[in-house]
Amino acid sequence: DATCSYQPLVPCDASLQGFIERLGFYINGQNFCRESYNLALNKSATSSMLSPPHSAGEAVSNDKSHTMCVWLLPQRTPTWWRVDLGRMTLVGAVVVERAPDRLVQSMWKPVMQQVRISLLTTDERVIAQRDFSNTERLVLDWILPKGPMKAQLVKVETIEPGTRYLVLCNVAVYRDNPYSWTWPEREHLRKVISKVDQSCVDACMAKKLICELQYFHMLNTEEALKDQFPCSEIVEDQVLKPGDIERVSALPGYFTSQRKCAFSSERMLIGCSGSSPGVQRLCPCRRYQSEQVALAPFSEDTHHH
Repeated sequence: DATCSYQPLVPCDASLQGFIERLGFYINGQNFCRESYNLALNKSATSSMLSPPHSAGEAVSNDKSHTMCVWLLPQRTPTWWRVDLGRMTLVGAVVVERAPDRLVQSMWKPVMQQVRISLLTTDERVIAQRDFSNTERLVLDWILPKGPMKAQLVKVETIEPGTRYLVLCNVAVYRDNPYSWTWPEREHLRKVISKVDQSCVDACMAKKLICELQYFHMLNTEEALKDQFPCSEIVEDQVLKPGDIERVSALPGYFTSQRKCAFSSERMLIGCSGSSPGVQRLCPCRRYQSEQVALAPFSEDTHHH
């Protein structure tokens, strides 16, 4: 199965990109392909009471122009939606879109809600969960910080009973992070905490490692920051004025004077060279081959496909 990142002239599965994504493409044991297939497609979905004439399954689509939204009616108990993947399956990310498509999200009126995303076993035992507290975000993306975990059910629900609709325009479940290539493979990641006002380039180099930009998505999360710093609070930072760019580009990190952790909502600004006064960065480093920094060292444990 494959998902194209553009609208091809031929069906994705028949295109060159679709062929490469299905086949896989490994160099020196490292996967250069993207695993972005929605595991929830064509799976059984159920929910609490819906606004007619919708069905729970309409909340899942692989069509980039998808404009159908499912409205779950407010009730006295928390509103919920759930998809059954059919068997215990590795899940690395869940993305919930609460607006019809990315072209109109800037015009869509945000709804303040507390939303929980959970990974469950067949008997609904909790494997992992992420709470989005009082959020107005229209795209709720949960990237599991410790890598994929096996689950059969994926559930989206309001944390408290409310008077607002829970709107689901698309729910996608992925084996890996849909925003990033899976190369170099996860096993090469080495987490390094920088000194105050030190870039990740220098922090990694001090450990005889190289900063790997492609790993930032795994560290730019609440869970990753909690694992590494004594955070008194964790916030999602963003650029509100030009002067914020330096600070936000130095995330994810720890503000030492405030004992505050922050991750960035501006993924395109995160880089290895950023630094900011009073901030210790959480840096994604990796080893590299002598005279070939593009490749991580070969490992006998790396799986070949």
